[in-house]
Amino acid sequence: MHNLPILILILLLVYLAEIRRLKLEKRKLMSQISSLKEETKHLTCECLHGTGCLKWRKADPRESGSVNHLTVQLEKQADDWRTEADGRKLLVSEVNELTSRLREMEALARAEMQDDQEDPVKLRMGFE
Repeated sequence: MHNLPILILILLLVYLAEIRRLKLEKRKLMSQISSLKEETKHLTCECLHGTGCLKWRKADPRESGSVNHLTVQLEKQADDWRTEADGRKLLVSEVNELTSRLREMEALARAEMQDDQEDPVKLRMGFE
């Protein structure tokens, strides 16, 4: 029974040491997070033309803009490309439809011309 307060005191000291260790670890992690956030602010996104991949590099202090600004620009450009591609598909579809209509009209015109042409046998019989 006499050992119970000592045991409680030892456990309390162990828990306090663990709390201190966790607080130090938290400070270290918070420091890493803030340094990563700061580094992220200084990074810019450079799109490699023609490859479609992104390359991250340190920002030149003379350059303006941030990652967020460049991301928004990239999203807008991708949206413009999608809109343009959709427009092209619609135009191709319309051209195909018009070509199909033209072929149908040409076929009808040929059929009418053949119907309108007089049969030489009938003409000969009509003269006789």
